[in-house]
Amino acid sequence: MIKKFVMLLLCACFLLASCASEPLDEKGLRVLFSEKNHEDVLYWCCDDFDMDGEMEAFAITGYREEYDAVGDTRGSVWYISRSEYRQLSSSEEGTVLRNPAIINHGDVKHFVINHSPIYPPSSYAFIWQVKEGVPNVVYENFRAVFYDDDALMSVFTIFDTQRRWTHYRLYWNADTNEYDETFVKEEP
Repeated sequence: MIKKFVMLLLCACFLLASCASEPLDEKGLRVLFSEKNHEDVLYWCCDDFDMDGEMEAFAITGYREEYDAVGDTRGSVWYISRSEYRQLSSSEEGTVLRNPAIINHGDVKHFVINHSPIYPPSSYAFIWQVKEGVPNVVYENFRAVFYDDDALMSVFTIFDTQRRWTHYRLYWNADTNEYDETFVKEEP
């Protein structure tokens, strides 16, 4: 009788262990996130960012501004995986979160978010990379990041006597694991 019980217990442990090691899909990550966070999810981005067979997600929680015309959000940016759940950043007083996106470089994918003051001068951009299940900042700068004509651009806004924009093109350098940038133009 004891042998049967021990065998059943070992079988149950084996089944539980094998279920726990199965990768979570997007639905599983959403459930995991909703168990830990009860804020409204305004943006959800799920993918296998580090191409390891495990899905990871970035989420933005909070609320939209009443004057919202371009997707301005006050709230927090979160990272969710099977083994990790953490807040990466949040909008501070007087700033909003703008232009979340996935940047696909073929064998690696990045998540970009801009922290923008409600009234410019400029934004502060973060580009996150997931490596071995851990999110890391691979680019941060006092410029907005977005796509323009299929090119990843970084733009710095200056207010002196008039508004000026300085454009840089960003290139992912897999050898150095960082973005290189090239000056493109400045316009009034």
